[in-house]
Amino acid sequence: MEAIVLLGGPGSGKGTAAELLAAAASASHLSTGTLFRDAMARQTPLGRRIRPYMSGDRLVPDEWATEALLDRLEQAGPYARVVLDGFPRTLPQAHALESHLVRTGSRLLRAFLLEMADDQLRERLRGRRVCADCGHGFHLALCPPARKGICDRCGGRLVRRHDDRDSAIPLRIQVYRDHAPLVIDFYECRDALKRIRADQSPSAVADELAAALPGAIAHQPQQDAG
Repeated sequence: MEAIVLLGGPGSGKGTAAELLAAAASASHLSTGTLFRDAMARQTPLGRRIRPYMSGDRLVPDEWATEALLDRLEQAGPYARVVLDGFPRTLPQAHALESHLVRTGSRLLRAFLLEMADDQLRERLRGRRVCADCGHGFHLALCPPARKGICDRCGGRLVRRHDDRDSAIPLRIQVYRDHAPLVIDFYECRDALKRIRADQSPSAVADELAAALPGAIAHQPQQDAG
């Protein structure tokens, strides 16, 4: 397995960048936020455990987040290439991911940090909308829908996520700032981190990400797991 890690504050564009990079690198986009929201919607045991944390704008405990992510990696198989969006968020999660990669004979291709100032993060979060039906994301200023309030993909209603409401934004940013330095240091010490300015267009960010992958791997086909 080959893994690419995307780090960055809430609203820095990790989800959009991960989708574009995954397409360029023939990889799968794996978002812990999507995993958690899906688990809650299906009312799985994990979904029931994490609901109070997601509703209260707190980080899901490391052991639960790690369990969900590593289970999904196991399902992907040994020949997968994955872009991790939202994991690791804490130093214990970073250690757990590294241990998993070593144990399975996998490798980390690169860790990217999407850098953005707090005031820009706040503006990004205020303008973000998602489809209530298919979950596709939009931004009122950067990537607006063709029809106001309507999803371009499925025609569903666009809504503001619960964790994007104004009252939740300062806490989300502070939680990120509390935990991010140790994770950033973890990857910098391994000479694996590349910093990217996130206040560019999504396509410009994606181009920088792809260009920084080892050996121009973004242009190579992914091996078929059979």
